This record gives sequence, structure tokens and C-alpha cells, in this order.
Amino acid sequence: MVPNMKAFFVPVLLAGLAGCSSTAEVLKEDSEAVVKLIDASLTTTRHYYDNLGQQQFDYMIEFLAARPSCNAESPLLYKADESRCLTSDEKLLWRDCQASEADACTEWKKIRPASFSPQANQRRQTMVSLIATVANYQQALANILEDETFDTASDLKDLNSRLNELKNQIDELKGDTSAEDEAKEELEKQLGAVGTLIDLVRNAEQDQADFAKLKKLVTTKAPAVDVALESLLSSYEKVDKPMSDNFARRRTEITRNTYNRMPLDERLELSQEEREDILRGIYEPESQRLSNASRPDSLAAGLRGLIRSHKTLQAGFAGNLTKEQRARIAKKNKQQVKAAFKAMLNIVKLFN
Repeated sequence: MVPNMKAFFVPVLLAGLAGCSSTAEVLKEDSEAVVKLIDASLTTTRHYYDNLGQQQFDYMIEFLAARPSCNAESPLLYKADESRCLTSDEKLLWRDCQASEADACTEWKKIRPASFSPQANQRRQTMVSLIATVANYQQALANILEDETFDTASDLKDLNSRLNELKNQIDELKGDTSAEDEAKEELEKQLGAVGTLIDLVRNAEQDQADFAKLKKLVTTKAPAVDVALESLLSSYEKVDKPMSDNFARRRTEITRNTYNRMPLDERLELSQEEREDILRGIYEPESQRLSNASRPDSLAAGLRGLIRSHKTLQAGFAGNLTKEQRARIAKKNKQQVKAAFKAMLNIVKLFN
């Protein structure tokens, strides 16, 4: 009887071990596929912000060169609707109005200083890094949610190291004395999100082998991550895409004005095909710009998607769910993370 029992249990045990191994392998392969998507999305997004920063720099140089009355200063105060720099008296009025609630100051407070510093581009790059770490953190916890035995300690350790490095980068940017108040406020929000994540990931690294402790940690600490990300979301809703739209409109106007100012005899010297090429270069980008105007901002889309997937992740650690229910929620979370990065990638591809 005993030999027969051994003959029965050994294959079952081996089959069980093989099942655990195959599950871990599948999770690892799934993670690698998501990492590739994230990397592709972030590379394209970083390129987009590099281009946007260069366009902003070129615009400022051209703006100053075309207006000799403007001083070479940074930050630059100018009235965009009148396309001119503020006078010395207006600069004083603008500064006085920053701390005033008087009705006469309403219009002056709308004027935002423009800086020649690479600050704007750099703080977008740290935001891109933050979005990546939020995704990686969710991925690590989703793997545990799908399989409690999955060893994610090294992933969390690496993530904790990257978060601390990111914190140092943001601290350095925030310490730049040339940074505008708006930039400092945004960087402060980034620091808040990073600090919250560092606290959560550090504890997750300690508790990852104990599902009960990890469950308690996520249900008590994770909501603070949502608060931090939602605070950041408002910073991107009405900033980057309008700027990109403005530069796209400007490029079209330069081409349009060049053609409109061309004397008739010069136009006649061009072949019809050459004139068609010039006109196509005016109307096609403008049509694309108007189409893009209805699309969301890339970072806002990424943040919104990760907030949604993070709430799903938290649901998997709440209550007394079965393993099957947790695994189902983990898969939904991963699908939402992938959707967030696909949305980012599709948006920035339009502008690159």
C-alpha cells in the first residue's frame, strides 16, 4: 500500500512543481512584453519633449530677434496677444500684481514668464521617469497578486533604487534658483508622488514574501499614491498640448506668409507642381493640427490610465478574494497598464 501511495504522490508533486515553474515563466514572459511596450512608449515620449523644448527655445530666439526693444533676459515677460515684451513699468506692475487680488490685476496675472532654462524639458523627463516607475511598481505587485509565490524581491529592490535616484534628480532641479514658481510647484508634486512610492515600495520589498502583510500595506498605503498622481494630473491638462499646438500653428503661418508675400511674377515662375507642393505644405499640417487639437495630452493620458489601473490593483488586495479572483484582477490591471502606454505612444507619434 505504501509503495503504491509513493508511486501516486511523486508524479503529482512533480506535476505541481512544474505548474509553479510554468506559471512563473509565463509571468516573466508577460512582464518582459510589457517592459518592451513601456520602453517604446517612453522613448517616443522623451523624444517628443526634446523636440518641444527645442521648438520653445527656437521660438524665443526668433521672438527676441524680431523685437529689438526686448531685452535678452530670462525669464522673459511678454504679452502673447499683442506679440510684444512688457515695458519696464509694466514689469513692475506685473510683479506687484502677483500678490494682489485686485480686479485690475486679473489680466496681468495671466501673463506667464517664459524661461530659456532647460528646466521645462527636464521636469517633463523626470515626469516620464516617474510614470515608468509607477507602471513597474504595479507590474511587480500584479505578479504577486496573480501568484503569491512569485519572487519579486529583486524587482522591488531595483525599483526602490531607481526611485531614490529620481528623487535626487528632482531635488536638484527644484534647487535651481532660476526655476519659476510654477516649475517649483510642479516639481514639489513630483517629489510628493516619488516620496509616497518610495515608502510603499520599501515596505513592499520587506513584505512581499508575506501576502497578508503585503495586503495590509497596499490597502492602507496605496490610496496615497492615487492622491499624489491626481494632484500631478492637473499640471499637464492645459500646458503641453496647447504649447505644441501653438508651435504647429506658427510653422504653418511661416509657410503661409512666405507664399502670400511672394510677388505674382515669382509665383508664375514656379510650375504648377511646385505651387501644389507649397500649398500642400500649408494645408496638410494645418489639417493635422486641427485634428490633433481634440486629442489629450500624452502625460495626462498616461497618468489617467495608471490611476485607473492602480485602483484596479488595489481592488485585488481588498477583501477575502479567492486566488482565481485575484488572478483575474491582476490580468485586468496589466491590460489597463498596457492600454495606458499604448495611448501615450499613439498620442506622441502624432506630434513627432
